[in-house]
Amino acid sequence: MASSHKNSSIQAFFSPTTSSSSTKQAPSSSIGDGFTSEELHEALKPPPVEPWQPKVEYLECEIRDLHPGPRAVTFMGRVANIFDVANAPKTPRSAKGCVKLCVKDDHDAVTVRVWYANRYPQVKLGSLVSVWTNHSGCLCVATSLPSLTDGW
Repeated sequence: MASSHKNSSIQAFFSPTTSSSSTKQAPSSSIGDGFTSEELHEALKPPPVEPWQPKVEYLECEIRDLHPGPRAVTFMGRVANIFDVANAPKTPRSAKGCVKLCVKDDHDAVTVRVWYANRYPQVKLGSLVSVWTNHSGCLCVATSLPSLTDGW
């Protein structure tokens, strides 16, 4: 039996078209991303960061010299413990988290809260840190602990 259809394929139902990519020519210059070369240079090679200089004078002290309340103080110590505190930011501009550092000098230790916005602070156990603060909170320091032989 002879078929009455000459071409029963899908191509028979659609007329051939020329490829649009072959008729269009590639632009001779790229369009770019909307940034000027000056803006790109500034973003890729920012000016060097100058060392931080406080606007007020900070009193250098040891941890045992800290007192609760407003006072610009600075002290140094080594990180003896790190505790990551979970934080659920309430607004997009809120701190993303908090890290509690136990900082110890030759005599005492204190907990320092470091709030961060974008990146987790790069600190390790044993790191030497310098703390600059304009307010210290309640200090609860045990000066001596009773031993079992003290009749406790």
